[in-house]
Amino acid sequence: MIEQLKNDLSSSPFSLIVDNVTATGKSICGMQVKYLKHYIDEMQVQRTSIENRVIGLKYLECSSSTETIYNVVKEKVFNLSPEISSNFRGFVHDHAANLSGLHNGLGVKLKEDLPNKFMDLGDPCHSLNLALSKALKILPKEIMKFVKKIHNHFSWPQRVAFLSKIQKGNNQEILNLVKFVPTRWLSIGQCLKRLLLVWDSLKEYMKQQPSLAGTKKKSFDYFLKFLENKQFYLKIVCLSGLINKLNLINIKFQAQKMEIHKLKIEMLSCIRELAELFIVPTILPKDLTLLDTDEWVNNENSKNNFLSHLSFVSKLATEVDIRLDVVKTWSESNKIKFTEYSKHF
Repeated sequence: MIEQLKNDLSSSPFSLIVDNVTATGKSICGMQVKYLKHYIDEMQVQRTSIENRVIGLKYLECSSSTETIYNVVKEKVFNLSPEISSNFRGFVHDHAANLSGLHNGLGVKLKEDLPNKFMDLGDPCHSLNLALSKALKILPKEIMKFVKKIHNHFSWPQRVAFLSKIQKGNNQEILNLVKFVPTRWLSIGQCLKRLLLVWDSLKEYMKQQPSLAGTKKKSFDYFLKFLENKQFYLKIVCLSGLINKLNLINIKFQAQKMEIHKLKIEMLSCIRELAELFIVPTILPKDLTLLDTDEWVNNENSKNNFLSHLSFVSKLATEVDIRLDVVKTWSESNKIKFTEYSKHF
């Protein structure tokens, strides 16, 4: 198989994907190549297919530095044949410092060593997840504190069984919570979506206060305070809907039919779609790369760049989740309070 790969990469342009993973306590570097392969079909017609092949795995032992990864890539890929280096066209990776570093990442080392230019692509799905992870940290603390606490509560199988019993008794679909795993792309979106689906059964569970091991009355009171709060419920609805917009673009980026020349267009489209939820559309330049948010900092006129509370609520109801339409019926003070809070999202 290696001999066949060597022949293929010696005669065709290719890109290289590099990623590290820790499995069973060991750090492993994995490499995959993507290239065009020409072949003759059963009708004796020449065809071309896109091939994806794992070319090597390497235990990293005590070091995963840039130099270590660089030597692994040379050993597993470029040292196979002199012709392979000249066919190298692209390097794809996540945003780990040893791969993406601007001064000492693997991409920099490869550019120093290889004669031809190539495309260096930091994975856009990882970019979105990093942006979302940072955004979650600046949210009002009560949101993520509640999400984490209620998932921790149902990490006990007896509690899950009691929740399922309630759902079965109320002829509801039997569903457990989906745990939020920060390093798993799409995780927070899936977690919030499921939380909203089982919201009513969670409320019933907390009201019944099952006397199971390790449960305290104050825990039930804490959860019930949020589960019965209609404003808090809609805050979760709003956050879930916004994250779902990011997840949809993330799923699109991971699809096999996604073409590289559409990447920048799709990313800018995602930014515009989110920005238009709370920024006056005429403020946004046609070319979003020219958007300069620094000029809004400490600017008295910056409030004119944002939609009014009523327009913002209308946008949320039509573009994010129809359940948010009820906010329009609230008092002016509650409406302002909710929209100011939601702009954090």
